[in-house]
Amino acid sequence: MNMPIAEDNSVHFTSTLTALIRTALEIKLASGVANQQRSDAELRKEISTVWPNLSQKTLDLLVPPHRRK
Repeated sequence: MNMPIAEDNSVHFTSTLTALIRTALEIKLASGVANQQRSDAELRKEISTVWPNLSQKTLDLLVPPHRRK
């Protein structure tokens, strides 16, 4: 599951719920970092197509962007 963890070790409810749903329904899941990043990008594009007025902040909560370490 891909959920960003805040500095206080908490997670956002929306991100957690979306990750649980994606995992349970096997929506755009892939093994490996590169494949998962590709799947996340495809899901972000599909969500943006269905809900074109969705803010970037909300989209980032639904499918958290990957951060470089």
